[in-house]
Amino acid sequence: MVVDYNYIIEKQTQRQNRITSVMHTRDISQIEAAMWVDMNSPYTTNRKQLAQAGYDVEEVDEWNLEDILDSLQLMGIEFVIAPEVTRKNLINQMNSLLDDEIPEFWGGEGVTEVVRIFPAGNTENDEV
Repeated sequence: MVVDYNYIIEKQTQRQNRITSVMHTRDISQIEAAMWVDMNSPYTTNRKQLAQAGYDVEEVDEWNLEDILDSLQLMGIEFVIAPEVTRKNLINQMNSLLDDEIPEFWGGEGVTEVVRIFPAGNTENDEV
């Protein structure tokens, strides 16, 4: 494993603790608190988060692509890749995806971000 999974678990636990705190402070449901916490998370990139978890990635290439996909999956990101996406296209899209500005996301129980990758750089993201 190329990332520190204990660090990821710690970040997921911190998120859950924030959700519990917001839930009780604001007297709202867990789903409402989770949405509030996620919407108010600081902005970062997946590349920075991978580095925080111990995996510095300068560039996605043929040699590290699977490790990166596996590491992001541990962080709660599921990839659905269209069958017509070539490996080269996937590598190019992953390089861009790692630098997209996003709210901090580490996944956790009951929450997954789904990234659909299509040819020509078209992606869709859903949080489940």
